[in-house]
Amino acid sequence: MRAALVLLLVPSLAPASFEHPAPGEVALRDVPNTGRKWQEGRAVIDAPLPMVRNWLFDAAHWPGRFHDAASVEVLSRSADEIRVRMRSRLAGRDLLLDIRLTPTAIESTGEGRNVDVAGRIFLTPAGPGRTDVIMQTSAHVRGLAGVFAPERTIRDRSRRKLLSDLSDLERLALAVRSYSER
Repeated sequence: MRAALVLLLVPSLAPASFEHPAPGEVALRDVPNTGRKWQEGRAVIDAPLPMVRNWLFDAAHWPGRFHDAASVEVLSRSADEIRVRMRSRLAGRDLLLDIRLTPTAIESTGEGRNVDVAGRIFLTPAGPGRTDVIMQTSAHVRGLAGVFAPERTIRDRSRRKLLSDLSDLERLALAVRSYSER
């Protein structure tokens, strides 16, 4: 029995495979060929693609969905573009974000005090009622803060952001599934 427990625990210690994350796993890595300037995370979310896209593009509801979004003010909105001011808990500052829906992704650019940010989110059907989500993010710290901000710190914050947002998507999907099974 003790040997069986050890065998069950060992796989959980291994990092998630980026190409094939298991259900409930979030895989993180540097985006290849970007000089560690872009990071990406991947998870298979147990919710249909239109629902996941709505969670990600409906910025007015981010504070109730995503831990990082302390507050959001929608400044303008059209069918495929939105401009928001968001207070990011992880960045510790307000960010002005421009977000666009494209045929293949949700793309964002933004800025805050001493920082420029960019992101891409790719959504792909992953079987009945499931969505493969790849999030990519990059941040550039400007000015005097950029001189003193270690690259590792910037990279680690980007990874924490990816882990937080993908984990929140998994939590939302679990809540919807639990509610619908009642």
